[in-house]
Formats: sequence, structure tokens, C-alpha cells
Amino acid sequence: MRRKAVILALSEDLSEMRALISSLGYIVTSVQVQNRAHPDPQTFLGRGRIEQLSRDIAEGAVEADVAVVAGDLDPDQVLRLENELDVTVLDRVRLILEIFADRADNEEAKLQVELARLEYELPLVREELRQLKHGERAGYQAGGATAYETQVRHLEGRMKQIESELDSLKQDRQVRRKHRRHGGFWQISLAGYTNAGKSTLLNALTEAHVTTENRLFSTLETRTRRVVADGASNSRILMTDTVGFIEDLPPWLVEAFHATLEEVAFSDLVLLVVDGSDPMEDVERKLSSSLDILRGFLADRGRLDLAENIFLVINKTDQAPDRDWATVAQAHGLGDRFRTVSARTGDGVDELLTAIRGAIPDRQVVDIDLPYSGDAYALIDKLDHMGELEGVEETSTVTARVALSSAQVSKVEDEVDELDGEIVPVA
Repeated sequence: MRRKAVILALSEDLSEMRALISSLGYIVTSVQVQNRAHPDPQTFLGRGRIEQLSRDIAEGAVEADVAVVAGDLDPDQVLRLENELDVTVLDRVRLILEIFADRADNEEAKLQVELARLEYELPLVREELRQLKHGERAGYQAGGATAYETQVRHLEGRMKQIESELDSLKQDRQVRRKHRRHGGFWQISLAGYTNAGKSTLLNALTEAHVTTENRLFSTLETRTRRVVADGASNSRILMTDTVGFIEDLPPWLVEAFHATLEEVAFSDLVLLVVDGSDPMEDVERKLSSSLDILRGFLADRGRLDLAENIFLVINKTDQAPDRDWATVAQAHGLGDRFRTVSARTGDGVDELLTAIRGAIPDRQVVDIDLPYSGDAYALIDKLDHMGELEGVEETSTVTARVALSSAQVSKVEDEVDELDGEIVPVA
């Protein structure tokens, strides 16, 4: 049986909140809106409104298993509302954590969700303990450890254990990332607001079969696949999907999912995906929010070069009206770094791939011209593993056209010289 939810809000604009609630399968049975400039410091809505809602729930006039607050609550407010309404209270952050818990399906994602939930629960338990100690709640036993004090120590200990386990997984990722770099791979990250179609775009660019769903936060863990170019699966470009953004998350919650964003900071290029079928005001809001999150995250990690070269992908154009996307990109400081696609139909995907190749920094296409020899073909085989081999032409010599970084070109110069070959940049 689907759980029933009542919404407590200060305004009528509840589209995103309804989407979050719906993504957990809850049925909204009542919406309690009280137009006021600021929430009540104790009960969010005014006390009279909460008392009436409490009676309605108790008498069955309003069916509710949970009360969802369209805003953030401090621990005291959560406890007061749960005591008043006698149902579980979820503020916006706690609701998102419930969604994360429902979506987590691998070890790292589950650990990240657990850590985030403990970060949220610890202040609640501490507040309950404070109230007991100050006589605001019955049941505190002076002179001895209470169940709440024991719970606080347990939560703190578990958080340290999780952080240690996540550090170990982080080291594993660093090893994999190093191997990819040594193999000459370029790393591209997909970022953007939740449900913008990043996983569908990953499938379109890599011919992967990642599950795609029309729901919020369907991706909590990173997924990396090799881009398929011109029908070939030997591209040297790797594409990584990351967790979706949402506005106004507290910093500790963003940090809890550091692992899924970490890949962004080590990328050669970031594709910021937006849903072009959204109403224009939503596009602007989500784009601004996503850029703020990305630019702040990258700046904090010393990647201003990457923050200044984010590439915008406007997705779902098969469902969108014609719009002046060039003006939108310019207004957000993106210049001409944008493309429109429909990841679902494939329209614009080839053009996007061409643009991606041109946008990856520190990338050169060179012809490496070598006299015929076994060593020449051995070097060409090595180039195929280092960079993106575009083709080999055999005339009086053998010429390999390959895309390499500047560092990789420098790395093979001596070998080419030893074979009496030549490296010629392609204009």
C-alpha cells in the first residue's frame, strides 16, 4: 500500500517538491499552505494551523503517514512537529536522503547515503538528549549514561568507520584513474540537474545499456563507458555519468557525495546537461544552479581552467520548442560552447561528438610519418593504445594519423627520431 503524505508549505510553488514526493511513491492527500514571509521558528506553519492539522490527522479527516515540509527544519522543529502531529516528519533534506537511500545500489553509494543520513540524524539525537537533560522531556536518568548518549557515541563511531571505508574506495579509484591516464584516455564527465537525461546521453554516446528512468536521482554512483566514434568502439574517450544536482543542498550533503563529483575535477572536459523541454524559467533556474555548483566545486579543487570551459548540452530538443540557445549560453558565460541534442532519438549526437573532440583541451591531431619497418608498426600499435588512432596510410612510407596530448607527443618524439620519422601537426 502506498504511503500517504501531507505537504506543509509557505507558497503554492510546489512542482519540484511534488516530484520529489512522487519519486518515492507517496500519495499526496493534503496540501497545507500558509502564505507567510518566514516560517514559524517552532512549528514551521503557525501553531493554530498545526493544531488543526493534528486534530484532522487524529480524526481521520486527513490521511497521513508522513508530513513533508517544503523547506529545511532545525532539529527542534522536527521534534516539535513529530510530537504535535504524531507522524514522521520529513523536511526537504530528509526527503532527498530517503530518495538517495532508495536509489543506492552499490557499496560506495550505500556508504555515502548512510554517512549523509548519520550527518542528518546526529543533530536530532543530540537535541533530544539536550531536551532530556534540561527537563524538556521526561525520561532522563541523572548520573548515568542514557540511551541517547550511547546512541550519540554509536553514530559518531559509525561515521568514522564509514569515512575510513570511503577513503579506501577513493584510493581504488585513484589507481583506476592513473591507469586510464597512462593508457592515453581522455576523461569527460556528464553533470547537470537531476533528470536532465544524462544517463540517456551516456547511452547515446557510448552505446552502453545503462538503465534510464524518468525519475529524480536515478544515478548515485559514477559509471564510466568508452565513447563509440564512427561506429568503432576503440575510441580513447571515456565518458562518466555523475549524480544529478538539485538546488539549495547543504554543503555537508554535497560533500557526502564527493565521490560521484570527484571524477568531474579530474576530467578533461565537463558536459553540463540541461533539459531543454522544461519551461524557460526552469531552464534558466536549473542552469544557473548547476553552473554555481560546478564552478564552485571546481574552483575549490584548483580546476579553474575546467570551470571556465564547461560545455553546455541542451537535451530533449525533440520535446522542446525552438529557442534561442545561443543567447542563453552567452548570458551564462558559455560563449559558443553548446550543442543541442535529443539523446533519445540520436538527433545531434554526431555533431556533439565532433564538438567534444574539438573542445578537449591540450589535444593535437598529428601525422607520424615513418619508414617501413617492424619497429614502425610496433610504434603505431603503441600509438593506438596511447591516443585515438584515426587511420594509417601506406605509401612510400607508413603514416599514422593520431590524436595525442602535448605530453604524449613529447613522449614519443625520441622514438620517432630514432626511426628517422617525422611528426607533422594536422592543420
